[in-house]
Amino acid sequence: MGEIGSSNDEARRLAQLGYGEGTVVIASSQLKGKGRLGRRWISPPGGLYLSIILKPYSSPSKLPLITIFSLLSAVRTLRGLTKLDVGVKWPNDIVIADKKLGGILCEAAKNTVVVGIGINLNVNISLFPKALKKQVTSIKFELGLNVNRDKVLRIFLEEFDKLYRDFLGKKHDDIIKEWSGLCQTLGSRVKIETTRGEVHGIAESIGEKGELRVRCSDGKIKKVFSGDVVKVNTMENI
Repeated sequence: MGEIGSSNDEARRLAQLGYGEGTVVIASSQLKGKGRLGRRWISPPGGLYLSIILKPYSSPSKLPLITIFSLLSAVRTLRGLTKLDVGVKWPNDIVIADKKLGGILCEAAKNTVVVGIGINLNVNISLFPKALKKQVTSIKFELGLNVNRDKVLRIFLEEFDKLYRDFLGKKHDDIIKEWSGLCQTLGSRVKIETTRGEVHGIAESIGEKGELRVRCSDGKIKKVFSGDVVKVNTMENI
């Protein structure tokens, strides 16, 4: 497709019409791209924006793990093609040196989950709002040249298929181990803003359900399943 409102919305509409698992919606840009917590996802031309239908879908508790293997699919693809030091930030960001390169948004409805992926491939950073320019990056900006979007898409879907099979085969520990090795959040002193208040401590590990395990100042481990992570300087008193 060319420019659409939201690839996730379109994929969900197709799922309701009976389109099966593995259906992929691809857009050149989005007018109403979506991020976590109802935020807008800026989707200018040059990016890779797609949504994948998965079903049947068992439980909302699996969403964090689906997000994790989807992120890992993207990172494997980008590191393999570009040799850039692409990593992840919990819970759903693709990053390079703390700058956002892309993200994953999983949305569940009935027996379906829609996995939305947005990656700033050949995006000009100048197209982002001024407030975001220092927080985002693109493959084009990092390499100084364009990459072949179709090639990125093909390899990403191959990696996604492999990891989805691993997910269905209960190889969750292997997925989490590889993802943890790429996670720039782990080992950092963090502040996490959640719907129940702030959590402060050291981001220590990822749990079996995809939750972030934070060691607080009292030595206890706090499990965080959703929230916005802010890295805090190790010398800062939190």
